[in-house]
Amino acid sequence: MRGRWRVGLWLLTAAAAGFAPAPTARAAAGEEPVQAAFFADASAVAAGQPFRVGVLFRIAPEWHIYWKYPGDAGLATAVKFALPKGFVAGELHWPLPQSFVQPGDVAGYGYTGEVMLTAEVTTPEDLPVGEEFAIRARASWLSCRDICRPGGAELNARLAIAAQRAPANEALFREWTSRLPQTEKECTAAGRVQSVVAAAQTLPSSADTKIVIAIAWERKPAKVEFFPAPTEAVLTDKPTVNTSEDRTAIVMTARRSGVGAADRLECLVVFTLPEGERDGFPVEFQIPAANVPAPARP
Repeated sequence: MRGRWRVGLWLLTAAAAGFAPAPTARAAAGEEPVQAAFFADASAVAAGQPFRVGVLFRIAPEWHIYWKYPGDAGLATAVKFALPKGFVAGELHWPLPQSFVQPGDVAGYGYTGEVMLTAEVTTPEDLPVGEEFAIRARASWLSCRDICRPGGAELNARLAIAAQRAPANEALFREWTSRLPQTEKECTAAGRVQSVVAAAQTLPSSADTKIVIAIAWERKPAKVEFFPAPTEAVLTDKPTVNTSEDRTAIVMTARRSGVGAADRLECLVVFTLPEGERDGFPVEFQIPAANVPAPARP
């Protein structure tokens, strides 16, 4: 069963495979495998009008960083925003992840090349026009290749307050918005998904819950991937993904760990179209207590 990854697992796995972790100290300038930069989609904001902020990670070739759930080993990338009083940042938006095999045949979920994690910020209704304010972001990550390096950055920007919002970095935010998961309905409306049937059923005389997702496609995808995102309260085993013609069946077992009260399991179905474009949609389940069947939550 999988749960939240612990740092020691990766260190032991890497050592067993003949690799050693990098020192925890930051490498000399120019040697860091990951560089982070802060962006906003406005140069000036207005009272009561939301805007978006994001941290762009540029990742050196052959290195990767991790998704919100890193897989069997890794450490989730984190971004926390520090905002003036009255400003509120929404949840972090994660682009579609990739899967990769790490030393010791350990599965990991994350990103290579570049990725931007974004959030929407709501503004208060009483902003003084003509002034400026500071916005800060603290980012941390674990980057891995044949070794792993922890990294972090303190980022900041100053934005003006105006009567009307002034846009900025529109192409950048448009690009990364296009790489976010869609909803099942959006994938269906786009002519990519025909139907999705998801169910969670507690197995007789067991604490395990069997999760089954049946997908009918409008066109058979070139590849289908499944990314569960369990917490310490919910454990999962390795999912199986089988595609035949225009049908895919995904099967996985989950159970409550007994740690914490949360019982929600978020999952992500990612598919690659024959022409190479990737898309995906979330599926969410309530994991019932032992021997109490419960349907999947749409």
